[in-house]
Amino acid sequence: MKFIKGYVAWVVLLGVGLGVGLGVGGGACDRGSAGTNTGDGGTDPDSGCIPEVTFAAPLTFANPKALLITTETLRYAFVPLVTFHTQTGTSTRLVTVAEICASATCDDTDPSNDTAKAIKDYIAAQTGLRYVVLGGDLPNVPSRRTHDLYVNQLAGTYEEDFYTDYYYSDLSEWDTNGDGVYGDAIGDSPDYRPEVSISRIPVSSGLEARRYVEKVVAYCARYEPSHVQTVLLLANIAVNVMNTDFSSARYFEEAGRTIDVLPADFSITKLYAQSDNPDPTALDITRANQVQQIEAGVNLIVHNGHGYPDLLTAEQIYSPEHTFSGEHAYALVNTTYPIFFSGACQAGQFEAPFIWHTGDGDFNFPDDSAGEQLINAPEGGAIAYIGNTTTGLGLAGGSQFIDEALRDISRPGELLLADAFLTAHAELPEHDTFVLPLVGEYDVVDSESYRWTQKAVVLLGDGLIPVWNRSRQAAPTITATSQSVCGGVVLEVQVSASDVHTVYVGAGELVYELDLTDGSGTIALPSPDTPITIAAPSSDTFYLHHELP
Repeated sequence: MKFIKGYVAWVVLLGVGLGVGLGVGGGACDRGSAGTNTGDGGTDPDSGCIPEVTFAAPLTFANPKALLITTETLRYAFVPLVTFHTQTGTSTRLVTVAEICASATCDDTDPSNDTAKAIKDYIAAQTGLRYVVLGGDLPNVPSRRTHDLYVNQLAGTYEEDFYTDYYYSDLSEWDTNGDGVYGDAIGDSPDYRPEVSISRIPVSSGLEARRYVEKVVAYCARYEPSHVQTVLLLANIAVNVMNTDFSSARYFEEAGRTIDVLPADFSITKLYAQSDNPDPTALDITRANQVQQIEAGVNLIVHNGHGYPDLLTAEQIYSPEHTFSGEHAYALVNTTYPIFFSGACQAGQFEAPFIWHTGDGDFNFPDDSAGEQLINAPEGGAIAYIGNTTTGLGLAGGSQFIDEALRDISRPGELLLADAFLTAHAELPEHDTFVLPLVGEYDVVDSESYRWTQKAVVLLGDGLIPVWNRSRQAAPTITATSQSVCGGVVLEVQVSASDVHTVYVGAGELVYELDLTDGSGTIALPSPDTPITIAAPSSDTFYLHHELP
């Protein structure tokens, strides 16, 4: 028999290896002033263009809310994403690792002055910054290697080195003893409180980045309305105690836990392991059923169970029928991209490749983990994956983390995933109890599992996407015509809904505000040598978006 190690920490103590974080916040963007510039487009009567045009001035943001950090190689693939987020309510600026290192040491042979330290110092120096998106997997954008130790009377002792992006979220000092080991359980004393929400788009090429940006636009602007109020619950057997299976679904079903914190008007589909099924209406958590449900279209997925770097979901004792791998995730064909919360161990790795060292030898996994393959699936997959980069502690913090994220999503109002993720970090309880089989009520969350969970959870994907938590209508349509003028172009824009009073025009990294009268307006842009897009947020519909041919 093959044992799945992705849930090891609670194979004895009800291993519901779960780690997640959700967050959402949106609303109107902190728009700068549009201003006006009068530009003489030229007066040559033989030029064939209209002279004397007043060009609009782009919006400016002294202190943007969001930052996207990427490489020079991936920069241009991510420019449309940065522009789109500014157009739809979250002022965002792009900066490269090279630009950050131009004014910092970035000596990767010195852990006290390496690139990760420079990035964290740069983040900390930004006024008003709330969100950071890391554009690329390792080694494109570095993370922080950390060491941790977790000891539990029932679960045993776990000591691991792993990467954590939470280093950029908690701006306190992580190497307090100056030994070059960050966030060590012995000798270091960060406060582990979140200040900035961090997400990572785990792409390694311009093609992957462009495909993912297209997913984001489709998710925000062309979402299927009938899929908004849907959630899929996945549960494996957590542990077998004295030949008795105990399902992680029992956490979902307990009063006050996952099911009770989901939006009350959401329709819930359950796929549970059948050997211990607390709800007889739940179907079996086979791979076929998981694929069918995802490809049919679902908004939120919550997984309580096992995994591995190359397995998205699995049973503790290997079963081919119940194994959903990264390759299977990469082959998904779906147009509604879900947000996938999971407590599975290690499926949120973003190392390439990952080598698992064991007493039986080393296992070398594919360049992309299961979570990465889910995000990078070319014909479907998920828009975001919240899981663990290392062993998930399940009831010792991961399950509670997901519940706090879902609780935030369930509140009324416009939400960004990054805000729910930040809230889950902030509200993660430092102590919790749960009734365990043959044990009774037991302290499952303590200070060590709290620290471990904060560092282990990662958000793969763009945290700046909204979380659709209530019914919406399709977005109004936008039409636009263009006419060349000397030194630029004039756009005439029409929106099918007359109550839309403002849209935002993007040209490269520049964004312009366009006020509409009865759904129409005109704007002149200087030297538009880049693709032009028109977009806007909406509180009643999905986001507006149109790209000129």
